[in-house]
Amino acid sequence: MKKQLHYLKFIGRTGIIFLIILTVFALPASADTGGLPPQSNQPAVDPNPGEGVAAGENLQIMANTSWPQVQGDAHRSGYVPQTVGPPFTELWRIGKYAPNPTDSMFPVSSRVQPIIAQGLIFMPSNDGSLYALNAANGAVVWSYASQGPLVNSAGYENGRVFFGSTDGYIYALNAANGSLVWRYKTGSTVKTAPLLAEGKVFMGGSDGYMVALNQTSGALAWRTKIGAPIFDTAAYDNGKIFFGGMDSKGYALSAATGAIIWSKVMYGQGFRDRWTVAGNGRVFFTPMLAVNHHVPLRDGTRMFSSSASPALYNQSWVTQRQKIVQHLTANPYQRPLYVVDQNTGAEPFIPPVLFASGGSQSPHAQPVLLPNGNANVTYRRSFGEPAKYGQTTNDALYTGELSLVNGDILPVDWCIKGSGGWEDCGPFKSPMVSDESTALMRTGNIIYLDTARGTVGLDTASQTTIPLAVYNNSTGSVFANSPVVFYPGKNEWIFIGEYTSVLSEVSSDGNDLKRPTPVVGDTFYIFHYNTLIAVKGVLK
Repeated sequence: MKKQLHYLKFIGRTGIIFLIILTVFALPASADTGGLPPQSNQPAVDPNPGEGVAAGENLQIMANTSWPQVQGDAHRSGYVPQTVGPPFTELWRIGKYAPNPTDSMFPVSSRVQPIIAQGLIFMPSNDGSLYALNAANGAVVWSYASQGPLVNSAGYENGRVFFGSTDGYIYALNAANGSLVWRYKTGSTVKTAPLLAEGKVFMGGSDGYMVALNQTSGALAWRTKIGAPIFDTAAYDNGKIFFGGMDSKGYALSAATGAIIWSKVMYGQGFRDRWTVAGNGRVFFTPMLAVNHHVPLRDGTRMFSSSASPALYNQSWVTQRQKIVQHLTANPYQRPLYVVDQNTGAEPFIPPVLFASGGSQSPHAQPVLLPNGNANVTYRRSFGEPAKYGQTTNDALYTGELSLVNGDILPVDWCIKGSGGWEDCGPFKSPMVSDESTALMRTGNIIYLDTARGTVGLDTASQTTIPLAVYNNSTGSVFANSPVVFYPGKNEWIFIGEYTSVLSEVSSDGNDLKRPTPVVGDTFYIFHYNTLIAVKGVLK
């Protein structure tokens, strides 16, 4: 039951022809060029080392040469066209679990995803500084100090790097040397990552304002208040920006004027710490659950248990999908994913997606946009067998391809029988995670799942699992043979007590410690537990 994907050019990516021609009356700007100078540790590196089309015999798909925004682009697609697989070779590592541990830039917030461009890796730190690292060896090239902790990712475009700070400013720096280009005073803390599109920087703040700034000058283009804090990183598509507020509403704003096009109430306790996804005519929202996360995990396990009466696990997917949608309709506070129309905010369907992985401080995994018009999602756990380790900790996760036309799901993973609780697994299940958070990204044919226990790939072409990294060497199953090990001899809860500072931004239950791993060309940049590791794969 494998669906061949047609890797066409993703029309939502950079290169969109903007059809909106509007006159924007800029509001008074608060941008300035003051602030602290960058602290340079090395000369600026060549701005384009390693850039260009990846070499490879018969390679017809152009590999990406940067990861400039959260999830790779303004849509937050999480998709790159080239397939990168094993064998894997660790190139270098820095941080807590490096051979020579370095804590100068750590702790780094668990919200941060490395941003890679111009041969540099941009890492915001809780010490208030943005660090630029040499992508070839991890060495610090320059750093720039703000006056407050930086708790989310940066963004890069046209030779500049942008970020927000809890000191209330949004910054633009010269990416090559870290010199300040401009900064804009928002009047509140900024805990979101920048959205870069249409020559603007879009960022939300804790004061409930979404602001749009000119990337070149920092001048204010518009400023829109929604009335609730904004902790969700926005996405862009078709002249609109999309994000969720802490008022449990999803919003669509005109990127040109800031006018609110629509808003929609969604069940939950608001949106924070992750990102909205927009593309293929849809917007994807993942609210924080308004119920204890064990409740939907337990209900999903019971629903597909072999002891359920009547049994559902051995029924057709048509029947299973109907039952899942009925369950979500009757229990709306358990809905982990909303899919809405970009133009109207209406729901074309209820996706048959159960809360499959996550915790009290972690929403469901954000989907990955595919060039064939669909999206990869995680959508349920446990299939047939009893819960050996408790009804919320079955070691199994289903990944599928969600049709954005009719809401159907085609499974893209499969059953792997083993000794860890999934012997009686039935079709289309693989042992991935239990009740910790999961994050998705995709390189060509391979879907990579980042979990609290490790990183593993699902090769949709060969129907094999690909271990990449393990964060707990006592974890068995598919992670056991991972070529990258973060800290041998320690268990998955090692982060407890590692950093006592409240600025470490880690969850006490381990449920929001991982972001999807970015990949540039053939190299993964895995950030976890205050350790950054570069791992080279092979272009397939």
